[in-house]
Amino acid sequence: MDKLSATATKKFLDCTKNYHFQISKEYNSFPNLGNEKLYIGNLVHFVLEKYFEELNTISNRESIEKIAEKFIVLKNSGLSPDYLKTIDGTVIISKILKIIKAVTSIDQFETYNLETEYEFPATDLFKGKIDLFMISKSKIILIDYKTGKFIDKNTNDISPSIKNQFRVYQILASKKYPDREITSILIDKNGKKFDILFDELELIHLKDEITRRRNLFTDNKFEYGDSSTCFNCSYAAYCEKYQFDEHNEIEEKNFNIQASVLDQKEENGSLILNLKTSIKKFKNYSIKLIIEKESIENQQFQIVDSQILNINRPYLLKQEDGFLFFKLGFGQITTKT
Repeated sequence: MDKLSATATKKFLDCTKNYHFQISKEYNSFPNLGNEKLYIGNLVHFVLEKYFEELNTISNRESIEKIAEKFIVLKNSGLSPDYLKTIDGTVIISKILKIIKAVTSIDQFETYNLETEYEFPATDLFKGKIDLFMISKSKIILIDYKTGKFIDKNTNDISPSIKNQFRVYQILASKKYPDREITSILIDKNGKKFDILFDELELIHLKDEITRRRNLFTDNKFEYGDSSTCFNCSYAAYCEKYQFDEHNEIEEKNFNIQASVLDQKEENGSLILNLKTSIKKFKNYSIKLIIEKESIENQQFQIVDSQILNINRPYLLKQEDGFLFFKLGFGQITTKT
């Protein structure tokens, strides 16, 4: 088994069976590229990386906008060429400036050497790359930017998965620099800073738990995730533990459809799949899934008739004459090769 990255650690702890599916070459997932939140997150990270690489030559909003323009003209940026002229674009630049201020206002900031997208030397268990690595003669500051949600709604605290991500960074940093004080900071999209405590007992516990699970995983023994969240898994159609449960439905676009492909056709720039499913709530309907061609044209997307699909988080467009029309939302289509 390969070393776990900081982000893969979350997936491994959530459900080792899901992790097995993800690393297996038997399964292919095709995300919908029409996710503006993803594009914006990529834009923010790109700008911040370039800013701190060129810290001595960039000093104002205009400079930040020029970096953002470089990202937008990239082939797969996903954003309109005029995005920065929109209200949303203007707001994002303001948020980036707040994040920059949050970093540069760190006490004695000027005494640190900075490395963006810093890749740690791997250990026997972990590997990882962090957004910003700051180091001085006596201290290390680990900084990760989060443009999405990271607060657990049940505890109103940073989610355990994000804390574990930082613990991996802390393990990697302390391995290379055992004599330096380590501070870990999460910075959100509004420039708010959240300190992640360095707790040696928590680090030991994480290493022990990963080691235990790795040993089981090597013997093809899996530890499954919380069954109440299985409805959101892209591999539900292929997992022996999954059972469709209508109580799992939060809203129309938050569930899986397991189906076989009856036929398919192209129409008005879209690929339309005619599907058959055994899910009881759809037994009186024919299912049609509409996929915009431009959202998959660069992903070597290939579907064949009779193939079994798992469609994650489709969006119900309409119900008409015994048909249910869905559109791929922010989820994925997963196929087995």
